[in-house]
Amino acid sequence: MGQLADGLDDRNPIAGSPPDAGSFATQSLDMTPSPTFERLSIEDRHRLALRYAGLATWAWDVRTDLVDADQATYRLFGLSDTGNFTATEFIGSIHPDDRLGVSEALNETIETGVVFDCRFRVTHQDGTVKWLRGIGEVHRRYKDGKASVIIGLNMDITALVESEERLEAVVSEMRHRIKNSLAMVNSLAAATARETDAVDAFVERFRGRIDALAAAQRAIGTTGDTHLVDLRSAVEGAMGPFTDTADWSRRIRTDIVDVGVTPSLGQALALTIYELATNAIKYGALRFDDGTIVLRCMPDDRAGLLTIEWTETHVGDQIAMRAQSTGFGSKLIDRLIGAERGSIERGPTEDGYRVRLAFPLDVNS
Repeated sequence: MGQLADGLDDRNPIAGSPPDAGSFATQSLDMTPSPTFERLSIEDRHRLALRYAGLATWAWDVRTDLVDADQATYRLFGLSDTGNFTATEFIGSIHPDDRLGVSEALNETIETGVVFDCRFRVTHQDGTVKWLRGIGEVHRRYKDGKASVIIGLNMDITALVESEERLEAVVSEMRHRIKNSLAMVNSLAAATARETDAVDAFVERFRGRIDALAAAQRAIGTTGDTHLVDLRSAVEGAMGPFTDTADWSRRIRTDIVDVGVTPSLGQALALTIYELATNAIKYGALRFDDGTIVLRCMPDDRAGLLTIEWTETHVGDQIAMRAQSTGFGSKLIDRLIGAERGSIERGPTEDGYRVRLAFPLDVNS
Protein backbone atom coordinates (compact mmCIF):
# COMPACT_ATOMS: atom_id res chain seq x y z
CA MET A 1 0.00 0.00 0.00
CA GLY A 2 1.24 3.52 -0.67
CA GLN A 3 2.42 6.06 1.87
CA LEU A 4 0.20 9.08 2.62
CA ALA A 5 1.39 12.60 3.21
CA ASP A 6 3.34 13.34 6.39
CA GLY A 7 4.33 9.69 6.72
CA LEU A 8 0.85 8.36 7.55
CA ASP A 9 0.18 4.83 6.39
CA ASP A 10 -3.13 4.25 4.60
CA ARG A 11 -3.56 1.07 6.62
CA ASN A 12 -4.02 3.20 9.74
CA PRO A 13 -4.96 6.80 8.99
CA ILE A 14 -4.73 7.76 12.68
CA ALA A 15 -1.15 6.67 13.28
CA GLY A 16 1.86 5.69 11.25
CA SER A 17 1.65 2.04 12.34
CA PRO A 18 -1.08 -0.35 13.54
CA PRO A 19 -1.79 -0.03 17.28
CA ASP A 20 -0.53 -2.61 19.70
CA ALA A 21 -3.52 -4.67 20.82
CA GLY A 22 -2.09 -5.00 24.29
CA SER A 23 -1.62 -1.26 24.79
CA PHE A 24 -5.32 -0.71 25.63
CA ALA A 25 -5.24 -3.37 28.30
CA THR A 26 -2.29 -1.74 30.00
CA GLN A 27 -4.07 1.66 29.97
CA SER A 28 -7.58 0.51 31.01
CA LEU A 29 -9.11 1.90 34.25
CA ASP A 30 -10.81 0.03 37.06
CA MET A 31 -14.44 1.26 36.72
CA THR A 32 -15.77 -0.58 39.77
CA PRO A 33 -17.32 2.09 42.06
CA SER A 34 -16.06 2.23 45.59
CA PRO A 35 -18.57 1.24 48.31
CA THR A 36 -18.44 4.76 49.75
CA PHE A 37 -19.23 6.37 46.39
CA GLU A 38 -22.10 3.97 45.72
CA ARG A 39 -23.66 4.53 49.15
CA LEU A 40 -23.37 8.31 49.02
CA SER A 41 -24.66 8.45 45.46
CA ILE A 42 -27.85 6.57 46.36
CA GLU A 43 -28.40 8.65 49.50
CA ASP A 44 -27.89 11.88 47.59
CA ARG A 45 -30.29 10.82 44.87
CA HIS A 46 -32.94 9.83 47.41
CA ARG A 47 -32.52 13.14 49.23
CA LEU A 48 -32.81 15.04 45.94
CA ALA A 49 -35.94 13.12 44.93
CA LEU A 50 -37.64 13.74 48.28
CA ARG A 51 -36.85 17.44 48.29
CA TYR A 52 -37.99 18.26 44.77
CA ALA A 53 -41.04 15.98 44.93
CA GLY A 54 -42.12 17.81 48.08
CA LEU A 55 -42.24 14.60 50.13
CA ALA A 56 -41.82 14.35 53.89
CA THR A 57 -40.92 11.06 55.60
CA TRP A 58 -41.56 9.63 59.05
CA ALA A 59 -41.37 6.44 61.11
CA TRP A 60 -43.79 5.63 63.92
CA ASP A 61 -43.03 3.36 66.86
CA VAL A 62 -46.52 2.11 67.61
CA ARG A 63 -45.70 0.90 71.16
CA THR A 64 -44.15 4.15 72.42
CA ASP A 65 -46.19 6.38 70.05
CA LEU A 66 -42.98 8.27 69.19
CA VAL A 67 -42.52 9.58 65.66
CA ASP A 68 -39.14 10.06 64.02
CA ALA A 69 -39.76 12.64 61.28
CA ASP A 70 -37.70 14.81 58.97
CA GLN A 71 -37.82 18.60 58.86
CA ALA A 72 -40.25 18.57 55.93
CA THR A 73 -42.82 16.70 58.04
CA TYR A 74 -42.73 19.35 60.75
CA ARG A 75 -43.15 22.09 58.15
CA LEU A 76 -46.15 20.39 56.55
CA PHE A 77 -47.87 19.99 59.92
CA GLY A 78 -46.97 23.52 61.03
CA LEU A 79 -44.98 22.25 64.02
CA SER A 80 -41.59 23.35 65.33
CA ASP A 81 -38.87 20.71 65.58
CA THR A 82 -38.23 21.01 69.31
CA GLY A 83 -37.83 17.35 70.13
CA ASN A 84 -39.66 14.08 69.88
CA PHE A 85 -43.31 14.26 68.94
CA THR A 86 -45.87 11.54 69.37
CA ALA A 87 -48.37 10.42 66.78
CA THR A 88 -51.07 11.75 69.09
CA GLU A 89 -49.54 15.23 68.85
CA PHE A 90 -49.34 15.05 65.08
CA ILE A 91 -52.97 13.92 64.89
CA GLY A 92 -53.87 16.81 67.20
CA SER A 93 -52.78 19.27 64.50
CA ILE A 94 -55.18 17.69 62.00
CA HIS A 95 -58.46 19.48 61.29
CA PRO A 96 -61.13 18.33 63.80
CA ASP A 97 -63.40 17.10 61.00
CA ASP A 98 -60.64 14.81 59.67
CA ARG A 99 -59.08 13.41 62.86
CA LEU A 100 -61.45 10.49 63.31
CA GLY A 101 -60.97 9.31 59.74
CA VAL A 102 -57.17 9.44 60.04
CA SER A 103 -57.19 7.61 63.39
CA GLU A 104 -59.44 4.87 62.04
CA ALA A 105 -57.25 4.44 58.95
CA LEU A 106 -54.09 4.15 61.10
CA ASN A 107 -55.74 1.61 63.40
CA GLU A 108 -56.75 -0.46 60.39
CA THR A 109 -53.13 -0.45 59.21
CA ILE A 110 -51.95 -1.61 62.66
CA GLU A 111 -54.52 -4.41 62.88
CA THR A 112 -54.60 -5.71 59.30
CA GLY A 113 -51.46 -4.39 57.62
CA VAL A 114 -53.42 -2.62 54.89
CA VAL A 115 -51.59 0.37 53.41
CA PHE A 116 -52.47 3.67 55.10
CA ASP A 117 -53.58 6.20 52.47
CA CYS A 118 -55.56 9.18 53.64
CA ARG A 119 -56.32 12.80 52.73
CA PHE A 120 -56.73 15.31 55.54
CA ARG A 121 -56.39 18.95 56.48
CA VAL A 122 -53.96 20.47 58.95
CA THR A 123 -54.29 23.90 60.54
CA HIS A 124 -51.11 25.88 61.15
CA GLN A 125 -50.70 28.28 64.05
CA ASP A 126 -51.27 31.27 61.75
CA GLY A 127 -54.64 29.84 60.71
CA THR A 128 -53.46 28.56 57.32
CA VAL A 129 -55.20 25.34 56.29
CA LYS A 130 -53.29 22.84 54.14
CA TRP A 131 -54.45 19.64 52.53
CA LEU A 132 -52.05 16.71 52.99
CA ARG A 133 -51.96 13.16 51.75
CA GLY A 134 -50.44 10.57 54.06
CA ILE A 135 -49.21 7.14 52.92
CA GLY A 136 -47.72 4.50 55.21
CA GLU A 137 -47.06 0.79 55.48
CA VAL A 138 -46.00 -1.69 58.13
CA HIS A 139 -42.21 -1.95 58.38
CA ARG A 140 -41.92 -4.31 61.36
CA ARG A 141 -44.37 -6.58 63.18
CA TYR A 142 -44.76 -8.27 66.53
CA LYS A 143 -45.05 -12.02 66.72
CA ASP A 144 -48.84 -11.75 66.73
CA GLY A 145 -48.67 -10.05 63.33
CA LYS A 146 -49.63 -6.58 64.51
CA ALA A 147 -47.54 -3.63 63.41
CA SER A 148 -44.72 -2.45 65.64
CA VAL A 149 -43.21 0.16 63.28
CA ILE A 150 -44.96 1.99 60.46
CA ILE A 151 -43.04 4.11 57.98
CA GLY A 152 -44.60 6.60 55.64
CA LEU A 153 -44.59 9.91 53.89
CA ASN A 154 -46.73 13.02 53.51
CA MET A 155 -47.17 15.46 50.67
CA ASP A 156 -48.88 18.82 50.28
CA ILE A 157 -51.88 18.39 47.95
CA THR A 158 -53.53 21.76 48.64
CA ALA A 159 -53.19 22.93 45.03
CA LEU A 160 -54.58 19.62 43.74
CA VAL A 161 -57.61 19.74 46.05
CA GLU A 162 -58.35 23.36 45.15
CA SER A 163 -58.10 22.47 41.47
CA GLU A 164 -60.51 19.55 41.97
CA GLU A 165 -62.94 21.82 43.81
CA ARG A 166 -62.83 24.39 41.01
CA LEU A 167 -63.43 21.66 38.44
CA GLU A 168 -66.37 20.28 40.41
CA ALA A 169 -67.84 23.78 40.68
CA VAL A 170 -67.52 24.25 36.92
CA VAL A 171 -69.11 20.85 36.22
CA SER A 172 -71.99 21.59 38.63
CA GLU A 173 -72.55 24.97 37.05
CA MET A 174 -72.52 23.47 33.56
CA ARG A 175 -75.06 20.84 34.60
CA HIS A 176 -77.25 23.61 35.98
CA ARG A 177 -76.90 25.73 32.83
CA ILE A 178 -77.60 22.79 30.53
CA LYS A 179 -80.69 21.85 32.53
CA ASN A 180 -81.99 25.42 32.37
CA SER A 181 -81.15 25.76 28.67
CA LEU A 182 -82.97 22.53 27.79
CA ALA A 183 -85.98 23.66 29.79
CA MET A 184 -85.92 26.98 27.93
CA VAL A 185 -85.65 25.23 24.54
CA ASN A 186 -88.56 22.95 25.44
CA SER A 187 -90.67 25.94 26.47
CA LEU A 188 -89.80 27.89 23.32
CA ALA A 189 -90.62 24.91 21.10
CA ALA A 190 -94.03 24.45 22.69
CA ALA A 191 -94.84 28.16 22.60
CA THR A 192 -93.69 28.60 19.00
CA ALA A 193 -95.80 25.62 17.94
CA ARG A 194 -98.88 27.22 19.51
CA GLU A 195 -98.43 30.52 17.66
CA THR A 196 -97.66 29.09 14.20
CA ASP A 197 -99.72 26.90 11.87
CA ALA A 198 -97.24 26.12 9.09
CA VAL A 199 -94.08 24.05 9.53
CA ASP A 200 -91.95 26.56 7.64
CA ALA A 201 -93.12 29.39 9.88
CA PHE A 202 -92.41 27.30 12.98
CA VAL A 203 -88.89 26.44 11.83
CA GLU A 204 -88.04 30.05 10.98
CA ARG A 205 -89.36 31.48 14.25
CA PHE A 206 -87.99 28.69 16.44
CA ARG A 207 -84.55 28.85 14.81
CA GLY A 208 -84.37 32.59 15.42
CA ARG A 209 -85.13 32.14 19.10
CA ILE A 210 -82.55 29.36 19.44
CA ASP A 211 -79.98 31.60 17.74
CA ALA A 212 -80.72 34.31 20.31
CA LEU A 213 -80.14 31.80 23.10
CA ALA A 214 -76.90 30.71 21.44
CA ALA A 215 -75.72 34.33 21.29
CA ALA A 216 -76.07 34.58 25.07
CA GLN A 217 -74.23 31.28 25.54
CA ARG A 218 -71.34 32.42 23.34
CA ALA A 219 -71.02 35.56 25.44
CA ILE A 220 -70.38 33.59 28.66
CA GLY A 221 -66.86 34.23 29.90
CA THR A 222 -66.07 37.03 27.43
CA THR A 223 -65.89 39.46 30.36
CA GLY A 224 -62.94 37.51 31.75
CA ASP A 225 -65.25 35.96 34.36
CA THR A 226 -66.59 32.53 33.40
CA HIS A 227 -69.66 33.15 35.59
CA LEU A 228 -70.80 36.25 33.68
CA VAL A 229 -72.13 37.07 30.23
CA ASP A 230 -70.91 40.14 28.37
CA LEU A 231 -74.05 42.22 27.83
CA ARG A 232 -72.78 43.80 24.62
CA SER A 233 -71.91 40.42 23.05
CA ALA A 234 -75.24 38.85 24.04
CA VAL A 235 -77.37 41.72 22.73
CA GLU A 236 -75.38 42.27 19.54
CA GLY A 237 -75.47 38.52 18.90
CA ALA A 238 -79.26 38.50 19.19
CA MET A 239 -79.45 41.50 16.83
CA GLY A 240 -77.11 39.83 14.32
CA PRO A 241 -79.80 38.49 11.94
CA PHE A 242 -81.22 42.02 11.65
CA THR A 243 -78.06 44.14 11.54
CA ASP A 244 -76.55 41.78 8.95
CA THR A 245 -79.23 42.95 6.51
CA ALA A 246 -77.90 45.95 4.61
CA ASP A 247 -81.13 47.95 4.61
CA TRP A 248 -81.88 47.31 8.28
CA SER A 249 -78.31 47.75 9.52
CA ARG A 250 -78.23 51.40 8.46
CA ARG A 251 -81.48 52.01 10.36
CA ILE A 252 -80.50 50.30 13.62
CA ARG A 253 -78.20 52.06 16.09
CA THR A 254 -76.96 50.54 19.34
CA ASP A 255 -75.30 52.07 22.39
CA ILE A 256 -74.38 49.29 24.81
CA VAL A 257 -71.97 49.55 27.74
CA ASP A 258 -69.48 46.81 28.58
CA VAL A 259 -70.95 45.14 31.65
CA GLY A 260 -71.20 41.55 32.85
CA VAL A 261 -74.56 40.02 33.71
CA THR A 262 -75.61 36.59 34.93
CA PRO A 263 -76.16 33.89 32.29
CA SER A 264 -79.90 33.78 33.00
CA LEU A 265 -80.24 37.54 32.55
CA GLY A 266 -78.09 37.38 29.43
CA GLN A 267 -80.43 34.78 27.94
CA ALA A 268 -83.52 36.75 28.94
CA LEU A 269 -82.19 39.94 27.33
CA ALA A 270 -81.04 38.17 24.16
CA LEU A 271 -84.49 36.62 23.69
CA THR A 272 -86.21 39.90 24.57
CA ILE A 273 -84.19 41.86 22.01
CA TYR A 274 -84.87 39.19 19.39
CA GLU A 275 -88.62 39.36 20.07
CA LEU A 276 -88.62 43.17 19.91
CA ALA A 277 -86.78 43.11 16.59
CA THR A 278 -89.14 40.48 15.20
CA ASN A 279 -92.15 42.54 16.26
CA ALA A 280 -90.55 45.61 14.67
CA ILE A 281 -90.58 43.75 11.35
CA LYS A 282 -94.24 42.80 11.67
CA TYR A 283 -95.67 45.92 13.28
CA GLY A 284 -93.08 48.62 13.75
CA ALA A 285 -90.04 50.47 12.51
CA LEU A 286 -88.69 47.78 10.18
CA ARG A 287 -92.08 47.47 8.54
CA PHE A 288 -91.75 50.99 7.15
CA ASP A 289 -89.07 52.28 4.80
CA ASP A 290 -88.29 55.29 6.98
CA GLY A 291 -88.35 53.50 10.35
CA THR A 292 -85.35 53.53 12.71
CA ILE A 293 -84.44 51.72 15.93
CA VAL A 294 -82.21 52.96 18.74
CA LEU A 295 -81.15 50.47 21.43
CA ARG A 296 -79.42 51.73 24.57
CA CYS A 297 -78.19 49.56 27.46
CA MET A 298 -76.56 51.28 30.41
CA PRO A 299 -76.38 51.19 34.20
CA ASP A 300 -78.14 53.87 36.22
CA ASP A 301 -75.91 53.93 39.30
CA ARG A 302 -77.97 56.60 41.05
CA ALA A 303 -81.15 54.52 40.81
CA GLY A 304 -79.28 51.24 41.26
CA LEU A 305 -80.68 49.89 38.00
CA LEU A 306 -79.51 48.40 34.73
CA THR A 307 -81.70 49.98 32.05
CA ILE A 308 -82.41 48.93 28.47
CA GLU A 309 -84.29 51.30 26.18
CA TRP A 310 -85.67 50.26 22.80
CA THR A 311 -87.01 53.17 20.75
CA GLU A 312 -88.65 52.84 17.33
CA THR A 313 -89.26 55.95 15.25
CA HIS A 314 -91.39 56.07 12.11
CA VAL A 315 -94.58 57.50 10.66
CA GLY A 316 -96.95 54.58 10.69
CA ASP A 317 -100.19 53.12 11.91
CA GLN A 318 -100.31 53.50 15.71
CA ILE A 319 -103.08 50.89 15.92
CA ALA A 320 -100.68 48.32 14.49
CA MET A 321 -98.08 49.42 17.03
CA ARG A 322 -100.43 48.73 19.93
CA ALA A 323 -100.77 45.13 18.72
CA GLN A 324 -97.21 44.55 19.90
CA SER A 325 -98.41 44.57 23.50
CA THR A 326 -100.85 41.68 23.08
CA GLY A 327 -99.01 39.05 21.00
CA PHE A 328 -97.16 35.94 22.16
CA GLY A 329 -93.77 37.63 21.81
CA SER A 330 -94.82 40.32 24.28
CA LYS A 331 -96.11 37.71 26.71
CA LEU A 332 -92.80 35.85 26.44
CA ILE A 333 -90.95 39.09 27.20
CA ASP A 334 -93.12 39.65 30.29
CA ARG A 335 -92.26 36.18 31.63
CA LEU A 336 -88.54 36.56 30.92
CA ILE A 337 -88.30 39.98 32.56
CA GLY A 338 -90.39 38.96 35.56
CA ALA A 339 -88.19 35.93 36.20
CA GLU A 340 -85.19 38.29 36.50
CA ARG A 341 -86.96 40.67 38.94
CA GLY A 342 -87.13 43.28 36.21
CA SER A 343 -89.77 45.82 35.24
CA ILE A 344 -91.06 46.80 31.82
CA GLU A 345 -92.72 49.93 30.45
CA ARG A 346 -93.88 50.07 26.84
CA GLY A 347 -96.25 51.92 24.60
CA PRO A 348 -96.63 54.14 21.55
CA THR A 349 -95.03 57.56 21.30
CA GLU A 350 -95.83 60.51 19.03
CA ASP A 351 -93.69 59.11 16.25
CA GLY A 352 -93.18 55.47 17.11
CA TYR A 353 -92.88 53.00 19.96
CA ARG A 354 -90.75 52.69 23.10
CA VAL A 355 -89.88 49.89 25.53
CA ARG A 356 -87.94 50.47 28.75
CA LEU A 357 -86.60 47.58 30.84
CA ALA A 358 -85.00 47.95 34.26
CA PHE A 359 -83.24 45.42 36.49
CA PRO A 360 -81.68 45.74 39.94
CA LEU A 361 -77.92 46.16 39.55
CA ASP A 362 -77.31 43.18 41.83
CA VAL A 363 -78.52 40.83 39.08
CA ASN A 364 -75.17 41.25 37.36
CA SER A 365 -73.11 40.15 40.36
